[in-house]
Amino acid sequence: MKGKVILIGSESTYRSQIKKDEWKLKLIKLIKRNKCVKLPLISVYKNGKLIGEGVNDIVFHSKDFKVSNFSIVIKNKSMSFRGDGLIMSTPFGSTAYSYSAGGPKLNLMSNKFILTPICPYLRTMKPLSFDNINKIQIKCDGNALLMIDGIIKSKKCTGEYVLEKSKNKIEFVN
Repeated sequence: MKGKVILIGSESTYRSQIKKDEWKLKLIKLIKRNKCVKLPLISVYKNGKLIGEGVNDIVFHSKDFKVSNFSIVIKNKSMSFRGDGLIMSTPFGSTAYSYSAGGPKLNLMSNKFILTPICPYLRTMKPLSFDNINKIQIKCDGNALLMIDGIIKSKKCTGEYVLEKSKNKIEFVN
């Protein structure tokens, strides 16, 4: 997405306060106010090549209902776990999939990100939040797929993926 974005929510939307029955009136008010907020994106790379950028989250998820193995390196600290998947979330996306998987809600204007395990086997990992990431390295066992904002980008994740805060931001009308 590029340019200014306006969100029109549903009954379950947390971030957008415009509902379908009042969108015309609120949209006119937003346009007149012309106030925007710039939010961070997450970039995901494989072999140095940009795969995509996420507004909400980058998700690695097992594809056949079997537990997958994940290895993670953050700031020279290594950890691993077995589970159904892993969510890397922006502040904007923290109220969506990550929150449903047990992650905290972040202040929209924070510079934090969340790494949330999905059903970690034996609860070996809890959600981690951190400021201004340089890079996170993630390895999967090949039994996982990669999704960016709910869109499948790869059906077989092998090798190392690098996630980092994007140099780009998305601008939302606020």
